[in-house]
Amino acid sequence: MNNNSKLRFSWFLVVATLFYLTFWIQTDWTIEDGMIVARVARNFATYGILSYNTTSWVSSCTSTLFAFITGLLALIGIPPLAATKIVGMSAALMGGWILYKAALGIQCPRHASITTACICCYQQQ
Repeated sequence: MNNNSKLRFSWFLVVATLFYLTFWIQTDWTIEDGMIVARVARNFATYGILSYNTTSWVSSCTSTLFAFITGLLALIGIPPLAATKIVGMSAALMGGWILYKAALGIQCPRHASITTACICCYQQQ
């Protein structure tokens, strides 16, 4: 990858991050699964139990790893709902980066950027 396409992709990441942060700050919007993960993270940080209810050991999250990482952030003092959003945003940006790198193998940088943006925007709805 030449310097010009690296610069374009860097700008793409900056714009995507600013979009996510602006959307998060302006709307305070959270997906329902995010609320579930936040409660599991809160229980993990408070009681050491990675479960929705503290009386049962049943997994209630679609991604135990996501809940565990969020719980670790809650352990260091980040509010569980904010930790959920941070981990979700990081995962979405990392997924976009991986998708972009894969698309570069078959497309020019401009088309790879457009493809990545379309798929990432569709994925968030």
